[in-house]
Amino acid sequence: MASLPTYEQMLKTTPLTAEMTRLERQAARTWPTESHWLTQFGLRDGQRVLDLGCGTGAFTHRLHALCPASPITGVDHNVAWLNKAQQQTPHAAIRWVEATVTETGLPDESFDWVISRFVLRFLPDPMAAIREAMRLLVPGGKLVLIDADDDLAAIIDPPIRPQTGHGPPWRDQSMYRAGRHLIRWLRQADCHNIQFQAIASHSDLLGLDAFSVTAWGDSASQSWQHDFVQNPDALILLMHFLACGEKSSGNSPIPKK
Repeated sequence: MASLPTYEQMLKTTPLTAEMTRLERQAARTWPTESHWLTQFGLRDGQRVLDLGCGTGAFTHRLHALCPASPITGVDHNVAWLNKAQQQTPHAAIRWVEATVTETGLPDESFDWVISRFVLRFLPDPMAAIREAMRLLVPGGKLVLIDADDDLAAIIDPPIRPQTGHGPPWRDQSMYRAGRHLIRWLRQADCHNIQFQAIASHSDLLGLDAFSVTAWGDSASQSWQHDFVQNPDALILLMHFLACGEKSSGNSPIPKK
């Protein structure tokens, strides 16, 4: 199978400020529903939480607001993103760690929760990150995987014009198919008590600004972006998925395949 584009490769065609805006708006748009399900799955203030692949910390900061007494750690290998995350928070309760999601260097069984949000899609071996997450979880700890899937990701009306060759990346990249595998990955990690939810966002409720349309594509797609946001009938419906599994007390390290 051909190697998938990495996040860093995608950033080469996207202005940094535009991507930061997109990430912040994405987190703001989906946080009310994601936080609801995290709470339903058992997340409580005071538990130790790891955001595995935290990026700019847009999601991590919200975890801290939800659980202010929790020791929260954000891990990412992108130093620029981590610097942005640190600049945006004075919270000593959030620890930022420069490391890869497959080799964090953190101690065994040091977290009650590990959450990996929109990360697995970019990895050639998602199970490597899941193995690391399971190593870091205490027995009874919970692993949450959040991601989208190309075939159920978006309804955009009016549709993106094929001739532009531009638009949101899930229309062009086969890597955006992680959502369909989340349950199987948790089972492969020997998780139990698996739960699964779909999360939808609609512009008729949230407004088009919440979807960062102007951050899609590059300068060549600006004409489409302008036409779309000026269309009073334009709408966007996005969907992604959240899966949660529990580490049993008898979990042994997941063998590599």
